[in-house]
Amino acid sequence: MGGLAEVAGVDDWHLHRILGFLAAKGVFREDGDARFPLTPLAEPLRTDAEQSLHDHVMVRGEPVFWQSASRLHQAVRTGTSAFDFSGCKSASNWAADAAVCCVRCCSATLT
Repeated sequence: MGGLAEVAGVDDWHLHRILGFLAAKGVFREDGDARFPLTPLAEPLRTDAEQSLHDHVMVRGEPVFWQSASRLHQAVRTGTSAFDFSGCKSASNWAADAAVCCVRCCSATLT
C-alpha cells in the first residue's frame, strides 16, 4: 500500500481505510496481500474505459464544486446562487478558469 500512497501523495493508513470502504461497497476487492484490484463496478473510473467517468469524478474534487455543494441548501432556501463568481470579471474569465481546472484533472491518471 505504501507505494500507491507515496505516488498519490496521501497517507498510507487513510488510503487503506478508504479503499477498504470502497471494497465493502463493491468498487474494489481486497485480496490477502492488502491489494485492491478493480471490480467491474470500478471500470468506468479507468481513463482508458470506453465511457470513462474519470474526468467527471476528478472535477468533482475541485473547490468550485464542493464549495458550491456546501451552499446548496442556502441557495434553494433563499434563491441565491451556490456558485461564487465574484472573482470573475467576465464569463470568459470564468470559462478560462474552468478550462484550466479541466486540463489539470484530465492530466491526472488513476489507471
